[in-house]
Order: sequence, then C-alpha cells, then structure tokens
Amino acid sequence: MNFIMCADFILDDIGEYVQNLLDSLKKVFLEALREPCITTYSDLFSEAKYTTAAAAADLMVTPENMFPGVYEIISRIAETVFLPVAGIILVCILSYETVSMMAESNRMKEFGPADVFVLVVKILVGVILLSHATDLVNTCFKIGQWAVGQAGIEVGDAALGEGMEDAIEMINQTTSIVEMIWYIVLGALMKLLISGLGVVIKLAVWMRFVELYLFVVSAPIPFSTFLNKEWGQVGMNYLRKILSLAFQPVYMIVCFAIFTGILTMSGTGEGSSLLGELTKAFAAMCILALALFKTGSIADSIFNAH
Repeated sequence: MNFIMCADFILDDIGEYVQNLLDSLKKVFLEALREPCITTYSDLFSEAKYTTAAAAADLMVTPENMFPGVYEIISRIAETVFLPVAGIILVCILSYETVSMMAESNRMKEFGPADVFVLVVKILVGVILLSHATDLVNTCFKIGQWAVGQAGIEVGDAALGEGMEDAIEMINQTTSIVEMIWYIVLGALMKLLISGLGVVIKLAVWMRFVELYLFVVSAPIPFSTFLNKEWGQVGMNYLRKILSLAFQPVYMIVCFAIFTGILTMSGTGEGSSLLGELTKAFAAMCILALALFKTGSIADSIFNAH
C-alpha cells in the first residue's frame, strides 16, 4: 500500500513537473513570437503612413523640381524639335490672316496702315507666345501648386497611430500560440497587400507627372494657334488641359483627406477587432488608389478639357 501511494505521489510530481515544463516552453515560445508579431504590425502601419505621406508630398513639387534631369531633356526637345515646327505653323497662320484681311479689304483697295499695325501686333504676340510657351505653362503649374499649398491638408498620422496601438494591445493580451501565429500570418499578408497598394498610389501620382511632361514638351505648337479664329480652339483646349493638370493635385489632396477621414471613423470601441482595423486600413488605401486615378477625368470635366 505504501509503495502504491509513493508511486502515485511520484507520478503526480512528474505530471506536475511536465505540466510546468510545458507551460514554461509555451510561455517562452509565445514571447518569442510576440516580438516579431508586434514588429510586423508596427512596420505595417508605419509603411501605410509613410507611403501615403510621401505620395502627398510629391504633389507639392513643381514639374521642374520633381525630375530635374527629365525636365531639362523635355525643355531641350521643346526648343529644338517643337519650336521650329510651331514657328512654321505661326507663319502659315499669319500668312492666312494676311490673305484673309486683303480679301476682306476688297483686294487691298481699303488695306491701310491700321491693318498693317494689326499684322505687326499679331506677329509680335505670336513670337512672344512661342518664345515663352514653356514659361507660361510653368506659371499655370505654379498657380496649381499654390492652390495645393492653400489646401493645407495632411495625412492623418494619429489615426494610423491609434490603429497600431490597438493592434499591439491585442497582441500583448494574446495567450494562445495558435492565435499568435494567426496574427503573424494575417499581418504578413496585410503588409504585402498594403505595400502593393502603396506602389499603386505612388504610380498614380507619378503618372500625372509623365502626362504633364508629355504636354509640356509640345507647348509651342498649341501656343502658335492662338492668333487664328479657326485654329485657336487647339490652343484654348491645350490651355484648359494644362489648367486641368495644374489643379489635379488639389483633387488628389482631397482624396488623401477622404483617406484620413475613413481611418478616423469610429471603430475602436468594444466591438472593434484587429481584423476590423486592418480591413478598414486596407479598404481606405483601396479607395484612395482608385480615387487618385479618377482625379484626372474629374479635373478634365471641370475645365472642359479633352
């Protein structure tokens, strides 16, 4: 009897020892997973914050400062390729204007000094427009940059910070290894998706600069058409398009403001969850990426550019 009782006591001690050992291993393993999990979510929210902030900062930069080397090439091509072509177009337009004025003056019978003065003024205005076409376009862009600066909207850092604090608090309260592994897998997946959306957002901002440079390089040609009634629509439509591109960053800034508003929506109460916070952040970035690509058509419709 004593032997059996002693054996039971030993087995109980061994079981308790094993249980304590397993609990210790579980605690060590859980703590080992906790740090990389917290790091994953910290990087996730930080990447989302800095990606959107960097994209918004690019909107404050003028075309000549965004890619200086590219802009120098664009300016050189405009002067060496498109300016001579624009000069030929201007000569043709002025010649047509001269012939039209002579025809309207009954074959030069009523063609006087006033008509000659009008032609001289048109020539001077045409030369000034061609020689300063790039400067006039840059002036439009600077007006747009001033409007962006006046908007004064910044990406909401506080909203992303609160989301990160909620995530870290939930991770610190986790006592299950399976749940911790799920958090790590979920965080890695969301980090990958948000990184991809960050690239899309950056591309949306840079695509505007690519389109902008393509319009800047051909500036002399549309400016050479302003002096003719029929061809003047080409120049007016070009000017409307330039104004559309100049003010497009204002609409993009509004998109970033909507992004901030979505992140600051109430969702951190008792019913909130880590998955809900991540879903909200991911949905906000999806909406931001889609909206940024729509700003071009919205600006075109506002300025009636096509």
